[in-house]
Amino acid sequence: AAPAFAIDGGTPRQPLTSIDAVLKSGVDDYPVVVTGTIVKNIGDEKYEFRDDTGTMQAEIDKEDLYNITVEGARVTLTGEIDIEGKIIEIDADTVAKAE
Repeated sequence: AAPAFAIDGGTPRQPLTSIDAVLKSGVDDYPVVVTGTIVKNIGDEKYEFRDDTGTMQAEIDKEDLYNITVEGARVTLTGEIDIEGKIIEIDADTVAKAE
């Protein structure tokens, strides 16, 4: 399935595809499709997530992990950037096992 693109004023926004790009963006609610590894659970549906460009926090709902062994799992997260104060994280809408 192709990733959905967010629409901003009628113009599709290409999703960011790396943690480095997400951290440099600083744009709240910007679409993200990143593939990497869930390093560990850091509590309350928060996970450390890493790809080839860096590491950051991701919020993943428990029900989205129903068929995934969490730590060490290679996954694709589809969602958006969530910025609260100085914390930037990926708010995952969907999680899929990566090939």
